[in-house]
Amino acid sequence: MMARAWLSYVMLRLGPMGAAGLLLLAASAALLAWQALDTSPQRLQQRVAAARAELQRAPAVRPVVRSAQTFVADLPTAEHVPDFIEGVHRAAFTAGLQIDRVEYRAPTLAAGQVLRSQMVLPVSGGYPAIAQWLAQVQHDHPSAAIDELTLQRDAPAGEPLHGRVVLSHYSRSTP
Repeated sequence: MMARAWLSYVMLRLGPMGAAGLLLLAASAALLAWQALDTSPQRLQQRVAAARAELQRAPAVRPVVRSAQTFVADLPTAEHVPDFIEGVHRAAFTAGLQIDRVEYRAPTLAAGQVLRSQMVLPVSGGYPAIAQWLAQVQHDHPSAAIDELTLQRDAPAGEPLHGRVVLSHYSRSTP
């Protein structure tokens, strides 16, 4: 009797659409609980196979640097700085960016045997092109770093961005 009175009260308060929504919510919760508790051997094997397949598709993780010596040994030699400069310009051209001038800063000793060469680039273009360019530079040159990225837009969304990018390339001073 009490349950019937409570159900009538809820139906009056919610109305038919609210009651239907509550019923759908309860059914969804029951289905989710049933799927989560499905521990049949076949289902577990499917989950394990899916997890293994996902792991195989995952990108390879770079090994952790064990010591400062191995870190320095893995850096490119200073002779690769021109390749880095050329790669930065090639990636900018491919991305359709406009670079009017570049300021090069001579290699300086960053720490021990590590040299740091810098490029200061005023850049103009769309945000997707700038993001693609920087991603390509970091992909092609893992010893590169983005030291500064400043972007501004003078007009509404249709206009290109103008900015300043400072890139550093780290290399070892001895072969």
